[in-house]
Amino acid sequence: MSSAEEKLQESLVETYFSNLQFLKEYDYELYKKVDNLSIAINSGLYKEKYSLEFIKEKGEFDIYDNIQKVYLYDKKAKYINQKWLDGIKLDKNFFFSSLSKVLYGNDSEYSEVTLDYESAEELQSLFINNLKAFSDVLQDDTLGDKEFKKIEKFTFVGTLLGRHIPKIHEKVQAKNYFVCENNLEIFRLSLFVTSYVVLAQNSNVRFAIMENDIDFMYKYQIFIEDNMYENYYIKFSTTDFNVLNMFNLMVSVIYKKTGISFDYTRVLHNLFKIATEKINKEKVLIVKRNEYMFESIKNKPVLFIAAGPSLELNMKWLQKNHKKFVIVAIGASYKKLLAHDIIPDVISTIDSSYKDLSRYQFTDEDILKIQNTIVLASLNSPVKICEKLNKDLLFYFENYLSLKENSSIYTGYSVAELTISILTHMGVKELYLLGTDLAINPDTGETHMSNYHNSKKTDLENFDNSEFLLSGKSSFKEDLVSVKGNFREEVLTTRVFIASITSYNEAIRNLKQENQKFFNLCQNGAYLEGFNPQKIEDIELSSYKEVDKKEFQKEFLLELNESSENSLTANEKNLLVEEIFHVSKLIKMIELQKEIRVSSYSEFREFFLKFEKEMYSIGRETYLQQILTKYFQVTNTYINYHFNSKKVKNESSKIKEVSSIWFNQMEGHLKYYLKYLNNI
Repeated sequence: MSSAEEKLQESLVETYFSNLQFLKEYDYELYKKVDNLSIAINSGLYKEKYSLEFIKEKGEFDIYDNIQKVYLYDKKAKYINQKWLDGIKLDKNFFFSSLSKVLYGNDSEYSEVTLDYESAEELQSLFINNLKAFSDVLQDDTLGDKEFKKIEKFTFVGTLLGRHIPKIHEKVQAKNYFVCENNLEIFRLSLFVTSYVVLAQNSNVRFAIMENDIDFMYKYQIFIEDNMYENYYIKFSTTDFNVLNMFNLMVSVIYKKTGISFDYTRVLHNLFKIATEKINKEKVLIVKRNEYMFESIKNKPVLFIAAGPSLELNMKWLQKNHKKFVIVAIGASYKKLLAHDIIPDVISTIDSSYKDLSRYQFTDEDILKIQNTIVLASLNSPVKICEKLNKDLLFYFENYLSLKENSSIYTGYSVAELTISILTHMGVKELYLLGTDLAINPDTGETHMSNYHNSKKTDLENFDNSEFLLSGKSSFKEDLVSVKGNFREEVLTTRVFIASITSYNEAIRNLKQENQKFFNLCQNGAYLEGFNPQKIEDIELSSYKEVDKKEFQKEFLLELNESSENSLTANEKNLLVEEIFHVSKLIKMIELQKEIRVSSYSEFREFFLKFEKEMYSIGRETYLQQILTKYFQVTNTYINYHFNSKKVKNESSKIKEVSSIWFNQMEGHLKYYLKYLNNI
């Protein structure tokens, strides 16, 4: 080699090992991935598909595909890198946003709210009214063009050689970065020519390199939770090389984390309020006391049934064999079972709307048929429904958060994941899923079984799987996305279902034990981590005896009662007293600030940071933190969006009005929370 080539070689090696040392300290998991690949390459166990080449006549590096015999930059790396750099402007192009396009418009009207807490429609009106108070002042519908003052969060979608990354960082100076690449070999090559150290000097960086869908979404969710009130504008730069799937996953995570699907009004005025009314009176499950020790259900095959298309497709098999399983059904599916003379042994429910439940799931006629069925209900289940159920067979569980010290808190996007968590925690050794498709029926385009009130149908023949991604017209409820199938290589699903799939995977990772064998029977369903795909006709049922349902119920009821409490302990009451003082202090903090008022956006942010710090100072997780965080997600994010603009007019008068609304709403939330605490 010439002297220049030797220096270049030394520079590449120095950059590579500098990056390795950085990753070793910053992201050890990624460091091991890269190191293991290097060992495999150097030992000859892995043959490289890509090579790093220096194009002398261009004075730039490129990646050569040894299989396809092409250069990924087409020997135009300098031009392409400059194009990517020039494309980064402080405008509303190439960005993700957590702001709903419909919530902050000027089309909505104020609705009269009487706060009938068992009506989801009432709480939705309250939610819209609160947001409209801000949008009426700011007149910023989130749809128009905007030139921002700064970029707070940035995503590099694909790296290739990453030569553009430090230059873009120098230009934007974001506080949070997400760097993702589907190909580990390509990312490894970038370590020779790009210093990632500079990204982390004054910013927080998250890497997701060659991750499966589950881990990718988990890591992107952490990025979304970083500095979360700046998620109104997440700028991105993409290499357009093998990135479509990553875009899909990122959009799904953003929709899941908006704070809208189960907004703060529902957590405060439904979940928390009703929980405080029941927690010291009703039987609340504390599964932790006997976790994995429910002998009645532990050694029996359990069939969990949801409302997906596979339930209907396998109804004849179910009619023939249901007595060989303990049947656990959700509120949305048991009605279908009753129609085929199958009475479930256990029913679970978390829906909070009395109007919907009384109409679609727990009609008076159906309730009569399940008077001898055990019901597991979330604490926020409507009182009017619960009063009609057999009280001796009704048990509550805490979801989302807990008012008990040693409670088993179950979280999930829907009742299905919550129920699976409970069954797993109880120690079920053999669990089968049916109707948990979480995917579109490829033959009918339907999301659920027939006659399901919330089912949707898609014209699959005219569906374009990618048109929404870069158009900015994606929809949480309407988009269809390809995911790994249970039996098929890929199935189409919705972003709503992806939220559930993620919740399933998280629950199983956290709770499932090695001796538990779980099976997914849904032939057209999505793949769920921890569940082995099982064809229904291959289940060897000859060895299965019919379950003695009366004996099972007797034993299961005994264990449920032993694992339940209907009153708070002395220490739990002391913690509530402590929280009452804490909330009272927060109310006083708001009242004092209202008198001082604020005159600038920076003053408002300064107060908010002090308030947030004080909110967490109690030193443990509380409902209040979750409620207010959801409130901040939809209000503070919108306020930050508006004032991060080069063309803000009348900042002083606007922030005075906006902060006044914020203080009044916050005071209201805190006083309602205090009132509900005193219910106990």
